[in-house]
This record gives sequence, C-alpha cells and structure tokens, in this order.
Amino acid sequence: MKSILGFLRPRWRKVLADLSDNKMRTLMVVASIAVGAFAVGTITTAYAILSEDINASFASAHPANIEIVTDPFEEEFIPGRRNLAKSRPGGI
Repeated sequence: MKSILGFLRPRWRKVLADLSDNKMRTLMVVASIAVGAFAVGTITTAYAILSEDINASFASAHPANIEIVTDPFEEEFIPGRRNLAKSRPGGI
C-alpha cells in the first residue's frame, strides 16, 4: 500500500518533505505569520476606535473658534501703523 506522498505531485511532495524535515523552522514561520496577522488586526481595530473617539472628544470639548471681520481701509492708513509698531517695545 502506497503512502499519501505517493499520490502527490513531486512539487507538493517536496513541500511536505521540507516542512517535516525542518519542524522548528516551520513552527517559527507559522508563529511569525500569526503574530503579524494579530498585529495588523490590532492596529486596524485601534485605528477605527481611536479615529471615532478623537473626533467625538474634540467636538465635545467646545474647541476655540473665532472669525475676525474688518472693514476695508485706505492705503494712507498703513504708513502710520508701521510707525506705531516701531514706537512700542514688542510691536503692536
């Protein structure tokens, strides 16, 4: 009676032989893939949760919002203001 390896194509026979010959390396590769998949899932979940919470937290904090509206001014207004800034320590 033939083993299951006899029914496999040579490529898959070699793959299974390599996996069984190097059991420790196979275990480390499987563990590395599992840790990587877990890390990607954790980061994706954290991003989804934090992006919602940060926006909600910012909105509930009543962030500062100011709008300054001025009237247009004449060109001769500017030179007088420049001299005012020079006369005060620290500017305007």
